Amino acid sequence: MTIVTSYRLRVGSPQPAGNMYLDRYFVLQTFGAESQDSTMCEDKETLLVSDDMNGLGGEYQSANYKGKEFVTIDNVRIFDAEENLMPVFIDEDYIGISAGMFVP
Repeated sequence: MTIVTSYRLRVGSPQPAGNMYLDRYFVLQTFGAESQDSTMCEDKETLLVSDDMNGLGGEYQSANYKGKEFVTIDNVRIFDAEENLMPVFIDEDYIGISAGMFVP
């Protein structure tokens, strides 16, 4: 089993700042960030049920399963699985990114 944490910066569209003909720079406005844990497993025997998903009060945003062609000695099917928890809102400073200017 592997647990991966991914980060996503929540941003708006780049906005022109200063004189577009002389300065040519934009400001990128950030609105925090998200952190999301995903579990990947190559030998999962049980699948999440509907109650585990966020729409029904659970803590998972999505899950993907791919059944393997073989079963165990006990006649249990094995799955490749990826299960994604709901994102958690965090401050963008936590991931080392801050608002700034960039030049196209």
